Amino acid sequence: MRTVLVSRVRHAVLKLLDALGPMAQLVARLVRNEKVGGSNPPRSTTQHRHPLWVAVLCCVVCLAEYENPLVGPVRGWLRAGFGRKSQGCDDGGMSSEQSPPAPPAEHQPSEAFRKFAAEGVVLAGGGTAILLQLAHPQVAAGVANHSNFADAPMRRLWGTLEFVTAEAFGNQTEQQFVRRRVNAQHARVQGLDEHQQRYDANNPHDQWWVAATLCWSAIRAYRRVYGRRSLTANDLDAIVRDFGRMGTGLRMPAASWPQTAAEFDRKFAAQLVALEVGDAARFAKAELFAARHAAWWLRAIMPFATRIAVSLLPPHLAAAYGHPQTRASRFIANLCWIPVVLAGRILPRTVRTLPATLVLNRVRTRAATRR
Repeated sequence: MRTVLVSRVRHAVLKLLDALGPMAQLVARLVRNEKVGGSNPPRSTTQHRHPLWVAVLCCVVCLAEYENPLVGPVRGWLRAGFGRKSQGCDDGGMSSEQSPPAPPAEHQPSEAFRKFAAEGVVLAGGGTAILLQLAHPQVAAGVANHSNFADAPMRRLWGTLEFVTAEAFGNQTEQQFVRRRVNAQHARVQGLDEHQQRYDANNPHDQWWVAATLCWSAIRAYRRVYGRRSLTANDLDAIVRDFGRMGTGLRMPAASWPQTAAEFDRKFAAQLVALEVGDAARFAKAELFAARHAAWWLRAIMPFATRIAVSLLPPHLAAAYGHPQTRASRFIANLCWIPVVLAGRILPRTVRTLPATLVLNRVRTRAATRR
């Protein structure tokens, strides 16, 4: 029985490899021990075959390359195999009844933003957003002088998650709670950076950049898992506008935020040119991903989290942080993305949205007790 099951799985994997293109077909022929070149001698039919896990790994690596135009049909086949219905475009979205509860209508963001923000894969962009924020000299100075990444590496991430989740799914009371708490924390972040330039966490320009990094990184992570076509132009415009609404909770002027994704991309690209990864940014990055005083399990996954975070950065910023993008580094990053991609494409929606549900419950508990 086991032999029959292994044989069927091998056959399914090889069919999947055959559907992915010429390179994958070559891998499939190697797995079958077939002759792959005119001058190569034929292989013996009694020769030991490659293990099944080699075929599975090759298949998963091919699937992780989401920009392959042939992956779409295969992805649909995978979903059918796991009992999931196609949603038209491959956005990995969820129905509204499977999302966390919606806030009252007068405070409710767009449906596109709620579906987007509820997906757990957007958390993969959190590290990238922090690195982009640190590349801004004033933000880096504030983080380096007023945050303790070594002792509490998750504190800033938790604060950001609670704020975004409350803005997306919370009611007015919960939104006001997280806004007051964040603004109170920002009021203490003032001083001079390494160039003797004054920084202030309530500076509207700095708050614009923080909101922009969250928006840009979340979209990059989402597309890395579900594909570049997973969000329509209208979806992107709605997501950008709702991130702007969230930024106004940080005292950012609403008029400074773009209203379309195209306008946002232009403004964000212009800001990238002015970034500078200084000593304060590199020190804060090292403290964050070292997590020396964190729990053992968090220290264990930090190399993985580093690869994920750096892989989404523009190449010149990745190099400035000491991670130049080479063929080897891109291959390693693809391997690190494999479990994230598989989780986003295979897990049921209730599991994929569990992080947002848990964070929302945490916010509601803290808002009720005023902690």
